[in-house]
Amino acid sequence: MPDAAAGQDDEPGDDRKAFGRAARRRWRPGQRGAWKRALARWLLPLQASLLFCGDSHLAPIWKGYKAGLFGTRHARCVLVAGATARGLGNPRSATGARLKYLEALLPPAPRVVPVFLLGEVDCNSAVWLRAAAAGTDPADELTRSVTVYLSFLDEVLAAGYRRILVLAAPLPTVEGSDHHRAHSIMRRDITATLRERTALTRRFNQAVGEGCRLRGIDFLDLTAAWTDPATGLVADRFRARDPLDHHFDEEVAAPVWVAAIRRALRWPRWRGAGRG
Repeated sequence: MPDAAAGQDDEPGDDRKAFGRAARRRWRPGQRGAWKRALARWLLPLQASLLFCGDSHLAPIWKGYKAGLFGTRHARCVLVAGATARGLGNPRSATGARLKYLEALLPPAPRVVPVFLLGEVDCNSAVWLRAAAAGTDPADELTRSVTVYLSFLDEVLAAGYRRILVLAAPLPTVEGSDHHRAHSIMRRDITATLRERTALTRRFNQAVGEGCRLRGIDFLDLTAAWTDPATGLVADRFRARDPLDHHFDEEVAAPVWVAAIRRALRWPRWRGAGRG
């Protein structure tokens, strides 16, 4: 997604979408706008709300929500720092992410769309540490993370949600030479280069994306938006100001995330039967 799109109005322009646009516009007083104001009040409760579940990389998205970038749409956020896709299969994981997410997800509420963002910790820390400790191939450890992630999404679908949105894991930002000084103690032992971790993240997103498509789950991959075409790595503008911080710069990344999510939510996937 071009960076310019992040600052543009992402509301649809055709007449069929006028109702949704009307619900977020300040109407001029007068008799002509009375029916629009009444329609907006009626439609707002019918708008799907969002339930964000993920690791600390949700922070830019939640910052965008707090800043009003999602308009009138309601959202909740269950942010579990250090959560991994692999940990979703372990009720006694160090972060307790599985139980925290399920507590918010169950029982499913009508017109709620769960939005998941996981995998960065797997691709840049957990996979490499497990492989080193067990003497296994990082690719095999990555496959296990993907399998557990998709199994958890199967559970969420089986619970009765009609639609799920999964966000691709963000690209790594910390150079390999800086990992020994990283703020995260667990990451200080990682010897994989930035390019190796970037390649692993791309493989993770490709595998998760394919699994989501097979399940009828919406998958939003912004890897191209984060990438510098000249290097194939994350673009410098998305890196945190602190070179040891493995998160994106919130001010720069928030509009990109939010604009893409809002476009994704306009996909006509609300069907009367089945998923979507």
